[in-house]
Amino acid sequence: MANPDSAKFLRLAQGDLSDARRMLLLSGFRDCSIGFLLQQAAEKALKAWIHHLGGQAPFSHDLAALMTVVDEHGGDTSGLTALIGLGLFAVQFRYDDMPDMPLPPWTELLETVACLVMSVEEMLVRPREPRG
Repeated sequence: MANPDSAKFLRLAQGDLSDARRMLLLSGFRDCSIGFLLQQAAEKALKAWIHHLGGQAPFSHDLAALMTVVDEHGGDTSGLTALIGLGLFAVQFRYDDMPDMPLPPWTELLETVACLVMSVEEMLVRPREPRG
């Protein structure tokens, strides 16, 4: 049985990912809104992973810091570094206009977040191996 905190964070991550996917399919949404939902999905998936590994997820929106916690508890986030740039959407671009800059590769970021969420889903359904 999955840790209740892991399951809760995973459900929230799945919802944010689903909303971001619909926004991209329908088009016409602000980039800051899409970025925020992708950042939130990644953040919550990482927190689910931390709880699954037996840790306590910190109150943080910093994806790099959350990845460090996952790694410290035995996970491997080396394939997720592309997500770190989403951190700007957690706070900065929610309360400030996005500067003139190239748009993020939404499709690739969506796929990376989707892979993260799917990996955490798979972790929660299989028994956790003891560390050691």
